Amino acid sequence: MSETNETLHDRFIELADLPAEGSVVDLGCGAGPALAAFARRHPKARVIGFDREVESLAKARERLRNHGGSVQLASADLREKLPLDDASVDAVISSNGSCPR
Repeated sequence: MSETNETLHDRFIELADLPAEGSVVDLGCGAGPALAAFARRHPKARVIGFDREVESLAKARERLRNHGGSVQLASADLREKLPLDDASVDAVISSNGSCPR
């Protein structure tokens, strides 16, 4: 992971100010590097990632396989309503998402 990404992930974590067992959603999570950063800092956190690329989600699943908290990863079109209840997470992040034209 590049130093720039680590700095960005550290800033996300700082701004989110998650409780120990809080939850974070990454929209356009890709292979899960930001979720992995949250998981390292918050070993009992609920991490949720949405991405349209199934291959990327498989990489994220592998990256998060040892996380002690809940891991939910799903393929999703970010232009559509996501399968989450309103106000059901503590933080939402997105840094690499894109939508097809």
